[in-house]
Amino acid sequence: MHLADDSPQPATHRRRVLLATACTGIVVTIASLASQSGAAERSADADIPRVRARPLGTDASVAAGMQHTIVVHDGTVRCYGRTEGGRASVPHRIGRVAAVAAGCAHSVALLADGSVKCWGHGIFGQASPPEGLGAGDERVVAVAAGTFHSAALTHDGRVVCWGDDRHGQSSAPRSARNAVGIAAGAYHTAALLGDGAVLAWGDATYGATDVPDGLRGAIAIAAGGQATAAVRGDGVLLVWGRDETGVCEVPVGLGPVRGVALGSRHAAAIRADGSVACWGVNNEGQCDVPPHAIAVTAIAAGGAHTVALCGEGVVVSWGSRAACGATPVSASDPRPVERPRRGPQSIR
Repeated sequence: MHLADDSPQPATHRRRVLLATACTGIVVTIASLASQSGAAERSADADIPRVRARPLGTDASVAAGMQHTIVVHDGTVRCYGRTEGGRASVPHRIGRVAAVAAGCAHSVALLADGSVKCWGHGIFGQASPPEGLGAGDERVVAVAAGTFHSAALTHDGRVVCWGDDRHGQSSAPRSARNAVGIAAGAYHTAALLGDGAVLAWGDATYGATDVPDGLRGAIAIAAGGQATAAVRGDGVLLVWGRDETGVCEVPVGLGPVRGVALGSRHAAAIRADGSVACWGVNNEGQCDVPPHAIAVTAIAAGGAHTVALCGEGVVVSWGSRAACGATPVSASDPRPVERPRRGPQSIR
């Protein structure tokens, strides 16, 4: 993740990316979202009902924008949260989707055939993939989205970016070859290379592109706001960039981690035991990890929300209510969700 502002301004690893978003204390089962594979649905601003937990399977992806969420299960896409600018208007008959990414007010989908589709706000061209992307050697295996730019990783390890380039975030360096992962912050982009090295380019004002000297052996990366993060093979987490919100202050005693996500002004990590720790700004409860966020396999952070993908196929999300509004995920079960009260933060 990415993200700086929800209004337009003028002029994760081993070739598989799971991005995510969140809501205020919502528990959702992705397996219940789709009635037909390959279908796409747009949702309005309403609460998500509680649904029965079912195994998620491997064909699932979630993504977090500033104030919207995208969920994919078994090739089917559903959006919820804020709908302005068309960010939640999934193209009709989009086809089977493998993964998604969300920017400030645009969305990016990686299709099963290796092509890319975008929708939403596109003032800088962030919703218009380059012609030919996804064909032949341009077949895409991962996507990422920043505030006003988008990025794709091709099957041969090249990084392709488009959209806003005022800070150089869409100008991938020649050294960005043999990449196995990508991430996008507000105005910068990062790539994880096959040898475990990390590259970053774009806005260098606050140090988000200043990869720590000697960083090697990275197995996962994340970007959000004006910061970048990497997880080493030994579980050590490194975060660098703008630290006014405390995002770069990795909590003492965090222990080994196996996943990390950076939101606009907060961070989230998966510990080795599958539990979650959050830190940074907590103005909307995005750092208040609920007790049922356990056995987590993937994590993501949005503008002011966090989402965790749990082992039993349940998505647990918390934080901004504006990012989580949605129509019922199951037409046969329109009951409103029971939202837990805000509890203590796992880490402040």
